[in-house]
Amino acid sequence: MGKPDQEDHKKIHENFKKSFSELLPKNECFDNRAIRMALTDAIPCIIAHNGKTDMKYAKYYEAQR
Repeated sequence: MGKPDQEDHKKIHENFKKSFSELLPKNECFDNRAIRMALTDAIPCIIAHNGKTDMKYAKYYEAQR
């Protein structure tokens, strides 16, 4: 049995990294708009990712024990 939604999980991480890498130069220049955009994207993503996707993995790993 494979990990649940493994390919989708990889895509989420890739999209998150891409988004931040695009905003990073602006954040380093203290561009307030870019910083707000990064936080606006990051906070819901992290909450949804940890609260949903990572919980699936926790249940999967627990079932493998």
